[in-house]
Amino acid sequence: MRNAPIVLMYHGVGDVDSEHDAENLFVPVQAFQQQMEYLNHSGFKILSEVEYLGWLNGKPLERKSVLLTFDDGYSSILQNAVPILAGLRMTGICYVCPGLLGGQSTWMDKTSRHDLMDVAELSEVVDAGIALGVHSHDHSSMDKLNFTDLKKHTVDARALLEERVGVHAKSFAYPYGNHNPTARQAVSSAGFECAFAIYETSGRWALPRVDINSLDTPRTFRLKLQSIYPTARRALSAAPPLRRAAHRVVGLAKR
Repeated sequence: MRNAPIVLMYHGVGDVDSEHDAENLFVPVQAFQQQMEYLNHSGFKILSEVEYLGWLNGKPLERKSVLLTFDDGYSSILQNAVPILAGLRMTGICYVCPGLLGGQSTWMDKTSRHDLMDVAELSEVVDAGIALGVHSHDHSSMDKLNFTDLKKHTVDARALLEERVGVHAKSFAYPYGNHNPTARQAVSSAGFECAFAIYETSGRWALPRVDINSLDTPRTFRLKLQSIYPTARRALSAAPPLRRAAHRVVGLAKR
């Protein structure tokens, strides 16, 4: 589809060393600032959730565009990302686990656990113009659950978010990007307008995203904005030696 938007997936934004971020989820603050400024100066339109859903429902986009998404609901998003986004008049969607608000990322190893936003912090995010979506009840992988169990992570999770923060979530993001036909049906039946995966996609209920992480350099960030990137990434993942060779060519950020 012409001018199809690129959906970027972030997690945390903060200066975290590799010992406390084993999965490379935290983009350094300066790198995030540079990435947002690059988008701003390169003519990309930063979409709101409403604008993205409009495109998904058939409304054309006039120019290249990006949707920013942030998974897990780390407190660093409010502390470090929101001020940068506000300064550049950018928006996005933050996907949170309503059952873990104010806690920590307990699904990670102990050394890589970080604080998650509580109700008051999420209210500040909403006031800054960032939409909220559901990321399951508690970051459970949804690809091995039956339809009844999935209700907790879709219908009930959205109701809990609305009860606590006052936001009726329109979209969903699968923890770890994991999904299957039963999970997709559960999300659809719950009334979400769309759902995001990562690279393993399946129509409106498992839309593709491009991950941005702490190892990205300005060069790799620009490469990930190319429409061909998801296809190239899948091909390289199927051939690890080629992927390692590609990393050597384009380089990775030092930590």
